[in-house]
Amino acid sequence: MAGPITEDPETHKWRRVAAKLLGDKFECDDPCASKFDRETLKEAGGDAEKIHALTAIHQSEILLPKSYRSVEKAGIVLVNFSIEPSDRPIIGTVMEIAWAWANRKVIIAIKGPGYYTKHPMITGCVNAWADSLEEAVEIIKEFFTTRR
Repeated sequence: MAGPITEDPETHKWRRVAAKLLGDKFECDDPCASKFDRETLKEAGGDAEKIHALTAIHQSEILLPKSYRSVEKAGIVLVNFSIEPSDRPIIGTVMEIAWAWANRKVIIAIKGPGYYTKHPMITGCVNAWADSLEEAVEIIKEFFTTRR
C-alpha cells in the first residue's frame, strides 16, 4: 500500500480499511504497521514535529530499503492519491510507483485532487484508476481473485 504517511490519522486508517476489505485472500503489507511506526506514532501523540524528529533518525538508513523491499515482494501495489499533504511533495510514493513499474507490478491507484493523478509519468504507470478505496478493492478482487 503506497501513499503518504503523515500525522493525519487518515493516512493510517485507509490502509487498515483496505486490508479488512481485501480479506484473507490477499496478504497486505501495511508500511504503517511495523513496530517502529506504531511506537513512533504513540510516542509522538499526534505532534507532527515530534514524528518527523523521531523518524528522521532512521529514515536515511532504513526507509529506502524497507520501501523498496515492500514493492519488490508485492504482486499488486495499491496507491492512494486521495490524501496528499499540503506541506511537502510525496516523493516516497512516487518512488514506490517507479519501482513497481520497473518491476512490472500491477498498480491500482485511487484518484486524488492534486497534480500527481494528472502527471503523464504517473498516469503512464498506473494500470487502473479508482474513484474510491472501495472501488479499488473491487478492481483487485474482480481481476485477481481465483476460484477454488
